[in-house]
Amino acid sequence: MLEEMYGYFDMPDPSFGIQLVYNRTDYPEVVTVVGDGDAVLMPSGYHPNVSVPGHRICFLWAMAAHREGEDRQFGVVNVQRGFDQGPSGLEAGRKK
Repeated sequence: MLEEMYGYFDMPDPSFGIQLVYNRTDYPEVVTVVGDGDAVLMPSGYHPNVSVPGHRICFLWAMAAHREGEDRQFGVVNVQRGFDQGPSGLEAGRKK
């Protein structure tokens, strides 16, 4: 019903990141190196990423839904069990 995409930008060489996409931790659907100009589609599941030390990771997060009015879910985050005790990372973008 929902799909997401990360579009990576402003990551000049030698910076890069690692993107994972999975529903089960023992069987990741995608494990890939990402850099400037790359895009990764996430049809479902968890999708953490990380940058190499000393460099930042920059991406634009886009969401799509079949039925805009009924299916859009801004700010809904499913945090993987075991990592749900701390912040999700979205807190910085929320108004105080």
